[in-house]
Amino acid sequence: DCSRILSDCSRLGQWSYGLRVLEQMQEWGRSKRRLRPDLQAYNIAITACGRSGEARQGLRLLGALRDARLEPDTFSFAAAAEACKTEEGLWEEVLGVLEQLQASGLELDIVTSSCATGVCARAGRADLSFQLLEEMESCALHPNEITYNDMINGCVTGRQWAHALSLLGDMRARAVAANKMIYCSAICACGAEGVQWEYSLALLQEMRRSGIREERTYTAAMSACAQAGARTWEQAFALLAGMQRDAVAPDAQTFAHAIRACGDAEHW
Repeated sequence: DCSRILSDCSRLGQWSYGLRVLEQMQEWGRSKRRLRPDLQAYNIAITACGRSGEARQGLRLLGALRDARLEPDTFSFAAAAEACKTEEGLWEEVLGVLEQLQASGLELDIVTSSCATGVCARAGRADLSFQLLEEMESCALHPNEITYNDMINGCVTGRQWAHALSLLGDMRARAVAANKMIYCSAICACGAEGVQWEYSLALLQEMRRSGIREERTYTAAMSACAQAGARTWEQAFALLAGMQRDAVAPDAQTFAHAIRACGDAEHW
């Protein structure tokens, strides 16, 4: 049936084909008064747009729900908010999704809220992301690792290393354990342009003490050393040695960062 086809389109990221199916369903509904797309069909199509990086198309479909005399549910808003994560600068749009959700009388949920905090952080609006975090608490929603991962990942794009460290501190205070994705994002945020490379290395050591081993975090820390210039070539060598001890195999990118750090120091 059409819903199954839309599900396949969502899974495969074929948003344009999914929209054509939805439009055909709409046409059949107008002409034959049957096969009219239901809420599930719209939700699947919004998800497909998000997975394909077509956030604005997903937002358009969210707006089209009421034109189709359908009331969006929590999943509709969550899918639209998720879609906003795939495109730069949609912080106003994701806040609009939150406003629509609350205006609909639905309760704020962790998925939509987490997406919104991450989108705002990524757009350089850490002030709004922290404000949303407080709003979640007032609604008895407890931020989890997904919430923090979205926010800290947003700090990478916004080059907000101080906010990333603040969020890690907030996680510790709430006894929310950091996972390898969170550490990787925080290391990247601190290492951007080599400005706070010392924090990147300190976070890597904290991660190792927690028993987490992940190649990408070593690569991120090595990138921080490479961007910091000549003064970090010894740290780059130490990172390679640490990877060997931890049985983590460096990839070509890791070696490239190490070579750059040594090259800047003229240690050929």
